[in-house]
Amino acid sequence: MSRIVQTLICVLLVSLGYGCEMTPPAGENTAPTVWTKGSSGKVDASVEAIFVDFEFDGVVEYGNCFDPEKRVEEQLLYTMGQLNGDRGVGRLDNLELSNVVAEPTENGCRVTYSARMLVGWGYEHEGRTSYELILPRDVRHKAIEDLFEHHGKSCAKTGSEPDSGSLWYYWRPSKGVCTLNDEIAVRIPVTISPSPVHTSGMYPEYHKVWEDGSLKVVTIFGKVEAGGDDSDTGVKGYNAYIKKLKSLSKDWDLKTLPEDLPENPGNAIPDVTLRATLPDGRVLEVVALLIDSVKSADYAFYQRYQELTKTVDLLTYNGHSGLGANIRTLARKGEWTQGQYSIVFMNGCDTYAYVDSALADAHAEVNPDDPEGTKYLDVLMNAMPSYFYTMADSGMTLIKALLNIENPKTYEQIFVSIDKKEMVIVSGEHDNEYVPGFGSLESTEVEIVGGEVPWEGMMKEGTVGKSEEVFFQTPALAPGTYRFEMSGDGDADLYVRMGESPSLDLFDCRPFSSGSVESCEVEINVATPLYAMVRGWHGDSNFELVATQVD
Repeated sequence: MSRIVQTLICVLLVSLGYGCEMTPPAGENTAPTVWTKGSSGKVDASVEAIFVDFEFDGVVEYGNCFDPEKRVEEQLLYTMGQLNGDRGVGRLDNLELSNVVAEPTENGCRVTYSARMLVGWGYEHEGRTSYELILPRDVRHKAIEDLFEHHGKSCAKTGSEPDSGSLWYYWRPSKGVCTLNDEIAVRIPVTISPSPVHTSGMYPEYHKVWEDGSLKVVTIFGKVEAGGDDSDTGVKGYNAYIKKLKSLSKDWDLKTLPEDLPENPGNAIPDVTLRATLPDGRVLEVVALLIDSVKSADYAFYQRYQELTKTVDLLTYNGHSGLGANIRTLARKGEWTQGQYSIVFMNGCDTYAYVDSALADAHAEVNPDDPEGTKYLDVLMNAMPSYFYTMADSGMTLIKALLNIENPKTYEQIFVSIDKKEMVIVSGEHDNEYVPGFGSLESTEVEIVGGEVPWEGMMKEGTVGKSEEVFFQTPALAPGTYRFEMSGDGDADLYVRMGESPSLDLFDCRPFSSGSVESCEVEINVATPLYAMVRGWHGDSNFELVATQVD
């Protein structure tokens, strides 16, 4: 059986809730595949996506050899459409190009290059090691016009209506009716490897959100059509969001601005404030704004937005990405305050591809203790399209999670309740400090618990039958690197996760190997407990699990 077939079968079995072991063919490196999430320097998490690195060598043609890197980027725009068709999106802002060589030809210029691209992909692709990109060979305007004329319908997303300028977004070259010869398209083999950006089990900074006793939310709704009336789906989402907030606050002391807020404020009242005082004295304050679009918003909107961002805890934008224009424009607006922690949700289509470093740069500029710009910022994005009719629910999911300080949730746990078609990703949470028990949320005095006494390690042993699971937990451990090593007979599987018990789907380290000899190494940045699960694959398996601190 080929390695690729083994991998596809393994992925299928895991997606159905079964375990899977992959036996390397003779002569191949027998080191097990280890999917590790949660190590130092990792920056992205999702309940539905994995993060992989695409590495490939490509070629693109153009009319001249000026600025060859730009021609490569124009070609790689088409990866967004192709990957969307396979439940994924690439981070073009993080594209790494090397070996770029431009050679004049009789018809213009031929550019060869090597590339490395971060890709957020659905979990159904876990374990996949290869892929094929199918991209336009020539990116000259006339060539793209011809491509659109002859293949604009057959090679585009079914039901879409692209033009030559947006074909890259709807590009679906794997459709059965899409026939492209070598003169039109180039087929590029891709090598896939797990990316080191995975994280898992990280929480929003609950203690920072509530340090002033209030949760301040700013929510912006854009319209489907500029100038849309109250039948516009974006306007309906705005109205639905306000209704949901009023329902959530019905038993609290609720005040609105304007005071005589109608049931459907819509276009007549595009700026609404709701302030609710909870029984325990905490305050929920939400400002909801309705605009045609970010790009067309007037000066008054941006002045209002700038003032609100100074104290915002949760900011959500719900609307068109504008093929990136709306997302990047909004990211460059606002005024951020030193020490103010904010969660920003760019809830538009494929925002994972459009969000760049602007928000992090702005936070780094006002926070001398945060040169990376993520200590006081978590950014939520989509690796797939987002839909107007679910945007109100997505925003409410985040509010409810942040209100529930008695039962705090990790980002993955929060994302479970957001529309599955969106594939939400959080970035920048890798340096978050909060874990349950971190400190009192009723006071600005936050005390780190645990991890101050050197850990002597852990040794456990036992027997598991087929599909039987046993769990182990450490105390809150000091920041550092920890290794879990399992030995034994039969075939048991090891799962390790920080902050919470692992499961078949949620883990920080999971070796895929035959037998019961497996090991995991995880690094934690804040004091937190580590959890291990040993699960029987088949028959009875005896195991011994030893955990130690590496440094």
